[in-house]
Amino acid sequence: MNQKTKQESVDTMLAEITDDELLRFAKEYMRSHPAMAKAFEESRKRQLTETKHPAPYDYKTEVAKCYTHVMKRVRWERDWSHQPDYLDWEEVGIALKKVIRKAKDQIADGNPIAAAETALLILNTDTLQYEEDFLYEREDWDMDDLCIEECVDLISLSFKSPGMDSRLKLDVCDRLEQIWRSDLFDYCETDITEIIDSTRDSLMTESERLAHMKRNFDKEASDWRRESLSCEIWDFLMKCNHKDEAIEFFNQNHELSELRQRYVDHLLSLGQEKEAIGIVDDAIILCKKRSMAGLVRGWQEKKMAILESMNDNPAVLILCREMFADARNPEVLNYYHKMKSLIPPAEWPEYRDKLLKGYDYGYDADSPLSAIFAEEGLIERLFDVMATSRFNLMTALQKYAKHFDAQQQKILVARLEKDIICSLGYNPTRKSYQAIAAKLKNLAAICPAGRELARKVLDHYLTTYPNRPALREELSKVRI
Repeated sequence: MNQKTKQESVDTMLAEITDDELLRFAKEYMRSHPAMAKAFEESRKRQLTETKHPAPYDYKTEVAKCYTHVMKRVRWERDWSHQPDYLDWEEVGIALKKVIRKAKDQIADGNPIAAAETALLILNTDTLQYEEDFLYEREDWDMDDLCIEECVDLISLSFKSPGMDSRLKLDVCDRLEQIWRSDLFDYCETDITEIIDSTRDSLMTESERLAHMKRNFDKEASDWRRESLSCEIWDFLMKCNHKDEAIEFFNQNHELSELRQRYVDHLLSLGQEKEAIGIVDDAIILCKKRSMAGLVRGWQEKKMAILESMNDNPAVLILCREMFADARNPEVLNYYHKMKSLIPPAEWPEYRDKLLKGYDYGYDADSPLSAIFAEEGLIERLFDVMATSRFNLMTALQKYAKHFDAQQQKILVARLEKDIICSLGYNPTRKSYQAIAAKLKNLAAICPAGRELARKVLDHYLTTYPNRPALREELSKVRI
């Protein structure tokens, strides 16, 4: 019998043995060979002891490891300080992507909450690093390295798992919303609110959503965030057609500027312009009391738009004159031209003189007052402004020198001589030499008097500083 035939006979015999017969044989063998039984038992214990079971997924440790990639021998200058070591965000991003892939495996293994916790921890750590590591001042990082979009996708996948109940999903949304309030997300293109809103819409009733939003609003300490939350509540109430409740909510929180803006727009949509103007006037008074000049101007612009839509020209003129007195460049000229368009031409000179009487131009030669005098042809008054100004005379001359005669040009240009000669400074550099050359070119192009002064200053520098080749090189480029 060959080897193959013997093997087939053994296989046939073993196939005919039942489980009971095999167990009975093992017991009898163990009784007759106790040493063998003991050796088998010890071997089995050792095998069980040495068997390594996979450790539970520790997402905190896994995420913490990602933020350990430090760039060496790099000096990052921030103001006057130096930080020699800081995170290499490209390497951090690579490590985060690996952890996110591991977290996705946890979803497949029936542990979606671990995946969601991983995403939340990454997002929270990113926001802390954004503030502590001054990322907004650095150029060696990219928003993609923070893996924000991947984290949001990971949370979305965990929500689709049957292992995530409604309570857990809503808890994750609350924590995600807190993270989303960080300044980091002002520059992030990923829409985190989409997953938050869709989850709450599917799991909460209207009354539960509203109660949740109001709780967040009442607990919020940040003024700017309360503004945003108030608008969310208003929009939600209007979306659900609870207009009376929305108006009641506004009456309780009318001091919030953005909420007031929502209410004004609501009144305008109903054609209630007069009521809207009353709300805007209250806002202007409140902002003036709080010294919020920017908000005052914004509400005045809103009132102006409403009045213009009503064709109430007398009211527009009164408001425009008030805004003209407080405005700065370039709005001043806009209000000036608007008033000029509303006043009859025959009455305009008298109105203009009263308007400009006592107007403060701050000793600025290039102020709106100079532009108005030039436009109106009031050359003598324009000359007086420029002759007594302290700032921006060169810029103003480039614009208005053509309006003056030769004698007036010579007087105004002479006021520039001292400043140009003294512009060399105590520690001149190539850049300061180039600035002087540029000034001389501009001065020469203004008028004949400017060309004479430019030639005089040029000779002064060449004569006074014969041993400065860089200065002479830059001045040689000036053609007068």
